[in-house]
Amino acid sequence: ASAHGYSVSKCSVPVQIECPAPVERAWALLTDTDQFNRIAGLGFRFEDTPQADGTVRRKGTARFLGTEMSWDED
Repeated sequence: ASAHGYSVSKCSVPVQIECPAPVERAWALLTDTDQFNRIAGLGFRFEDTPQADGTVRRKGTARFLGTEMSWDED
C-alpha cells in the first residue's frame, strides 16, 4: 500500500503489562477503547448515539499535529 507516495507496511508491537488487578477487571478496562485511549493520552474519543432503528452511530474524533479530525465508524 502507499500513502502520499510513501510505501506503507503493517507492523505489530507486542506489549506485556503487569497489573495488580484481577484479570476480569483489567480486561474490562483494556477493552473499553474509548476509556483506554483517554487514560493513555492517545487523543482518540468515541461517542455512541443510539438510532431510531436500534443501531448505534459511532463518531470518532482525534487531534493530531494541531488538527482536529472526526469520522463516522461503520
